Amino acid sequence: YCVCVERRTRTVSVVFRGSVNAHNWSQNMKVMISEQRNPVGNEEYEGRTSRVRIHTGFGQYLLKRRRDDGCRKIDEVFHRVHAIGNELAPDGKYRVTVAGHSLG
Repeated sequence: YCVCVERRTRTVSVVFRGSVNAHNWSQNMKVMISEQRNPVGNEEYEGRTSRVRIHTGFGQYLLKRRRDDGCRKIDEVFHRVHAIGNELAPDGKYRVTVAGHSLG
């Protein structure tokens, strides 16, 4: 993934790349939709819900804990977005957009 910044609009964008290898494509084939606890449910934002529906393969990519350090990809992304967002807008008023394709 990539994190981009538009300083003028105080926007942090997270962009997930498309699938590039066999493992990515096998995750893509897990097409069922699963319901999960909202990973950003403790944040205040318009339209917030306690549960979200997510593509199973992408959910595993984002929410599964890594064996080496126990962290999840989504925690890594949140940490970077918050660090950049707080530098960009110390008052905490910044926007976040997310885009991607296939496994992204």
